[in-house]
This record gives sequence, structure tokens and C-alpha cells, in this order.
Amino acid sequence: MAAGAESPSDYLAIAAGIALVVLVSWGILRSARAAKRLLGEQGIDAMTRIMGFLLVCIGVQFIGIGVVEVATDERFLGAIVGALERCAPRS
Repeated sequence: MAAGAESPSDYLAIAAGIALVVLVSWGILRSARAAKRLLGEQGIDAMTRIMGFLLVCIGVQFIGIGVVEVATDERFLGAIVGALERCAPRS
């Protein structure tokens, strides 16, 4: 996000977002013992599986975005077209 920031207010918004994530993370970690008592052993197991699934989904999304970026890059497509033109029989 910082690469696309153009004004000081953009940087301020990014910093505020980072601070908010830090505060929410601190609050969640601070309440972990209470959550463990509330959820119990099976609830913790279920939450672990759900979080693992979400992490896999994020990883697959990153890979998909990377593949799409490479596949739609003009230099990549130009190289493929050039190779096909060199291999095509001349008529």
C-alpha cells in the first residue's frame, strides 16, 4: 500500500491501519486464555482447522495472482508470440 501512497494523508491512513492491527492483535492475544476456557479442547481444535484452511486459501490466492500477473505480462506474451512465429512454417 505504501508504494501506491501519494500524499501524507495516505501515509497517515496506512500508519493508522497498522496501529489498529497491532491493537486488535494485542487484544486477541491478551484474551487467549479466556477464549481457551470458553471454547474448550474441541473448540480450539476446530478453530485451528479453520485458521489452517484460511491460511491455505490465502496461499492459493497469492499463487493464483502471481500466475495471472505472469501470464498477462506483455513481455511474457511477446516472448511466446515471438517463439511461435519462429517455429511456424513459412508460406
